[in-house]
Amino acid sequence: MKVAIIGLANAGKTTVFNALTGQQRETPGYPVTSGDPHLGTVCVPDPRLEYLSALFKPKKTTCATIEYIDFIGLTKDDIK
Repeated sequence: MKVAIIGLANAGKTTVFNALTGQQRETPGYPVTSGDPHLGTVCVPDPRLEYLSALFKPKKTTCATIEYIDFIGLTKDDIK
């Protein structure tokens, strides 16, 4: 699953991104309106998957993942 975090500049998008992904991306005190978006992938823990994996002992167990994308901030001129 992919989730994009979008919003106005200095609205706290990167702070939420850091909390969800465990990363420590810089959160500057000024609006950043250029650059590449930050990407972060998180494995979703599921005790049911762990139980079934222990029960059936598959060669490989793959957990569900969420990919977060932290886009650059929008400005008033971007919204029409």
